Amino acid sequence: MSCRVIYHEGQNVSLKTKGTTGRLSIEGNRVVIRGKCEVRIPLSSIQRVEPFRISGAGQMIKLTHARGTMFLSVTRFSLLGVFVVVNFFGTKRLEDELRDAIALSTKPA
Repeated sequence: MSCRVIYHEGQNVSLKTKGTTGRLSIEGNRVVIRGKCEVRIPLSSIQRVEPFRISGAGQMIKLTHARGTMFLSVTRFSLLGVFVVVNFFGTKRLEDELRDAIALSTKPA
């Protein structure tokens, strides 16, 4: 699974937050986002994946992991990370896939 996303690493996000665009994929036992700089998060370090609604304007995923918090959404269109059209159903599908991947990675062999 691979999808275009906009993401922000930090404790909170608002309508004024400028996001970074990239392409997210789940590769083996980690989440990889390729963009201006590559982000790799081991599935074992992810503590929580939860939906996050930003001021009634869009759906995001709040991903809490050992090194901090990341907010992300699947995008249909992004203009320099400032104006974004979010794919609501794609974001929900990504949330489900992240939860499934974490469950599979923590399952004893």
